[in-house]
Amino acid sequence: MKVKSAVEIYNEVLSGKRGRFPNNFWNYDYTFNYSNTKEVIIYMIENILFWNEDDVREKLCQKTFRENGLWGMLQIVFNGSTKIAIENAYGK
Repeated sequence: MKVKSAVEIYNEVLSGKRGRFPNNFWNYDYTFNYSNTKEVIIYMIENILFWNEDDVREKLCQKTFRENGLWGMLQIVFNGSTKIAIENAYGK
């Protein structure tokens, strides 16, 4: 059985095929690594929102994560900090 990537699971959540991320998906005890969060954040910004670097600087806020199904990840992994989430994703 093929293991789905974080982006594949995220797309299932967004499309409604899956109600939410699996239990404990963002916790350290569930195949967690920061590359999953990096992939999902970059996917949201570049493939869903189609934002450039200026857009990220000007528009990104907690509401962005909430509206795009990533509120739980932001809270659990990054303690609600969009700055830390973006630094993780883009290394800035």
